[in-house]
Amino acid sequence: MSENNGKNAESTLRNHIAVVLDESGSMMAIRHEIMEAFNEQVAVIRESATDQPTTISLVKFSTSVPDPVYWAEPVDVMRPLTAEDYAPHGLTAMLDAVGLTVDRLRALPDAEDEDTSFLVFVLSDGQENNSRRYSYGDIAERIQSLEKTGRWTFAYMGANQDLAHVSQDLGIPAANVMEFTSTSEGVKEGGYQAAESARSWVGKRRAGQKADRSFFRPEDDVAAPEAPDEPGAFWKGGTARWR
Repeated sequence: MSENNGKNAESTLRNHIAVVLDESGSMMAIRHEIMEAFNEQVAVIRESATDQPTTISLVKFSTSVPDPVYWAEPVDVMRPLTAEDYAPHGLTAMLDAVGLTVDRLRALPDAEDEDTSFLVFVLSDGQENNSRRYSYGDIAERIQSLEKTGRWTFAYMGANQDLAHVSQDLGIPAANVMEFTSTSEGVKEGGYQAAESARSWVGKRRAGQKADRSFFRPEDDVAAPEAPDEPGAFWKGGTARWR
């Protein structure tokens, strides 16, 4: 047997995908559709990432951030999300959920490996209003730092909020932010787009890309803001919108 036999048989590409999901009270009306959309997204990732070891984490947030439903679970053995896992209630501690998720992902054993890439996907139907541990500035700083590694992708799907401000405040590329309508049909359409964007992300990984600044649409399709701000700049004066 040659010493290289089997050495390259498996892909060296590894992916960690985290979904940070709003579980505040306003999501109750679309609860069933949200669960279906999440399960469909996982199914698409499972189907398209057979050649790339990929894990999924699901972190919910409402008034606080509970323990994850899944944490770094291999996508090929994950069980579906059920009604027992997802019961909307309370307020919206989105920043805390993103901060806790990112900090824990950074602690994974292969987090610094050049063949490992991360996708953090946030879905919320309303504005942040109850985080205690992290501010917009904290999260923007983390996102900027991790994007500079060239291995982290951040995407945000939101309803009932100004997504241009979300993009600037968090430092998420405008082509990685998408609006959905918080109705049954709106969630179905948004869920389909999210699943197909995840499929595309996996395909780009296969082609050698490590991060994606055009998760939902090409960057060229996004108009530049009239007065771009440094991500998180609003918060640096010590003022906080959240309570």
